[in-house]
Amino acid sequence: MTDRLQKLLRQRALLQEHLAWLNQEISEVEGIPSLPITADRTAQTVAPPAPSAVKTSDEAQKILSQFQKDASVMKTDTRRGCLILFSLAMAFFVLALFIGYYFYTRHLGRWW
Repeated sequence: MTDRLQKLLRQRALLQEHLAWLNQEISEVEGIPSLPITADRTAQTVAPPAPSAVKTSDEAQKILSQFQKDASVMKTDTRRGCLILFSLAMAFFVLALFIGYYFYTRHLGRWW
């Protein structure tokens, strides 16, 4: 079983437990007796999938791996993008300061 599939099955089991708890709380507020929450539900949901699902999952993993990037490459790309954006923002700010100073001194007729 792939790591992603295990995580998804675990999330589904957690959601089912949460829904069972919500149903129990709702029934207590309405005054209707509820069924007790059992741990058997989680054991049933974590059971291995059918062979056809594994085959589909393997194909999906193959397709996903074609488009998946390495985490270090993404980190480098993100850092580079942030530095470029910061540099452009600073250049725009300095340009705005120079233009403002130019018009300020031109208007007053003196250098300050």
